[in-house]
Amino acid sequence: MRNKLKLRFSLATLLIAVTAASIWLATTSKQARDQEVGVAGVESNEGVVQFETTLDVPDWLRNAVGQEYFRDETTVDFATNQGRQQRTGEPKATDANLRHLESLDSIEILELGNNSDVTDLGLAHLKSLRRLTTVYLYRTGIRGPGLVHLADLPKLEAISLSDTRLDDSGVTHLGRMTRLTWARLDNTKVTDASMSELAKATALKTLTLSNTEITDTGLMHLARLDRLDTLDVRGTGVTFDGVARLKRLLPNCQVTVTFGLGTLPQDESLFVDGYTPSSGEINAKLKELRIDGEVQTDATRPGSPIVTFRLFDSTLSNEVVLDLIEHMPDLEVLNLRRGLVGDDFVKGVGGLRNIKHLSLQATRITDDGLQYLSLLPNLKELILTETDVTDAGLAHLRSLRGVRSITLNSTRVTIGGIEGLRQSLPTCSVSW
Repeated sequence: MRNKLKLRFSLATLLIAVTAASIWLATTSKQARDQEVGVAGVESNEGVVQFETTLDVPDWLRNAVGQEYFRDETTVDFATNQGRQQRTGEPKATDANLRHLESLDSIEILELGNNSDVTDLGLAHLKSLRRLTTVYLYRTGIRGPGLVHLADLPKLEAISLSDTRLDDSGVTHLGRMTRLTWARLDNTKVTDASMSELAKATALKTLTLSNTEITDTGLMHLARLDRLDTLDVRGTGVTFDGVARLKRLLPNCQVTVTFGLGTLPQDESLFVDGYTPSSGEINAKLKELRIDGEVQTDATRPGSPIVTFRLFDSTLSNEVVLDLIEHMPDLEVLNLRRGLVGDDFVKGVGGLRNIKHLSLQATRITDDGLQYLSLLPNLKELILTETDVTDAGLAHLRSLRGVRSITLNSTRVTIGGIEGLRQSLPTCSVSW
C-alpha cells in the first residue's frame, strides 16, 4: 500500500512537473519567437543588438532548445554611422521601425542618437520597455510631447536630448522621472520657464544645459536639486553673480561656466612696444606670469622660426595676443583653447598666411569673426568647439576649399547646417 501511494505521489509530482515545464516552454517559446522577430527587425535596419545570458544551463540543453531561450536583449544601438545605413544611406531608425522594440522588453540601454526621423510619435513604442535605464535621443526630431511615454518607466535614470528641438513643454515630462540622475539638454530650446518643472526631478545629479537660453532666473529654480553635483551652463545667459548665489545654496555642486565669465581681458602687453622677443624670452615670460602656454621653433629651418604657439586658459586680450604673434610670421600651428580672444583677434590673424592648424576652442569667437578665416589660404584644420557659432556662421566656412578638417562640437549649429557645409566642402571632414 505504501509503495502504491509512493508511486501515485511520484506520478502526480511528475505530471505537475511536466505540466509546469510545458507551460513554461510554451510561454517562453512565444516570447522567444516574438523577440527573434524584434531582433530581426532591428538588424534589418543595421541596428546592433547586444545580449546577456540569463540562465546558466548545460551546452547540450542550449543547443537542443536554442540559445534564444536563455538570453535577454540588453542594448540596442541605432546611432553609428551618423544613424545612416551603410548599404542604402537610409535612416537606421524611424518612428515606424521602432515598433520592433516593443517585443524586446529586456532592453536596458537604447541608443537612437543621430536619427533625425525619430520623432515624438515614435516614442510610443518605448513605453513597454520597463527595464530601460538609459536612452540616447540626441540629434533626433524630438520636440517633447512624446516624452510622456517615458515618464513612467520605473528604472529610467539617464536621458540625452542634446541638439534637439526640445522645448519647455517637454521638460514637464522630465520632471516626472523620479529616478532620473543624468540629463543632457544642451543645444535645445529650453528656457527659464521650465526650470521649475525640471527641479521636480529631485534625483538629478548631473545636468547639462549649455547653449540654451537659461539665465539667473532659471538657475535659482535648480537650487531645489539638493543632490546635484555637476551642472554645465556654458554658453547661457547666466552671470557670475547668479552662479555665486547658486553655489551658496549648493556648495557641493561643480558648476561649469563659459570660460572667463565675469572676467575682464588682461590688456597689459607682455613686452615693451617695438621689442622683438626670442622664443626663449616668450616662454620665460609666460612661465613667469604662470600662463599656460609655450612657443616651439623649427630648428631645421634658417633662423629657427617659431612655428607653434599654444595658449590655454588665458585671460589675455585680443590686442595682447596679437602683439605676441606679430613676431611669429612663420607660425603654422595656433592653439588658443579656452581664452578671451574673439572676432577682432581672428581679423588680426589674417596676416599669418602660413597657419595650417587653428584652434579657437572655448573662445569668444562668433559668426561675425568667421568671415576673416578666408584670409588664411593655407588653413587645413579648424577647431571651433564650445563656441557660439551658429548655422549663419557656417556660410563663411563654405569658401574654405583647402580645409580638410572642421570640428564644431558643442556649438549652436544644427544638423541642417552641418549637412549643407558637408555638401559645400565634400573633401573636408566635418565633426559635430
